[in-house]
Amino acid sequence: MERSLTCATIKLVQDGRVELAPFITGRIALDNLITVGFDTLINHNETAVTIIVHP
Repeated sequence: MERSLTCATIKLVQDGRVELAPFITGRIALDNLITVGFDTLINHNETAVTIIVHP
């Protein structure tokens, strides 16, 4: 059942029926992953949902 739920969720995103942008609470460079990323997730976990790490 979990696989079918995952597939259904991915389909909703692909079809544009679920917008993921509101869930991205931050973007950081790979160089800042340890200093900024982990600090944010540990010390601000009430507001940090998803942080995108880019090179």
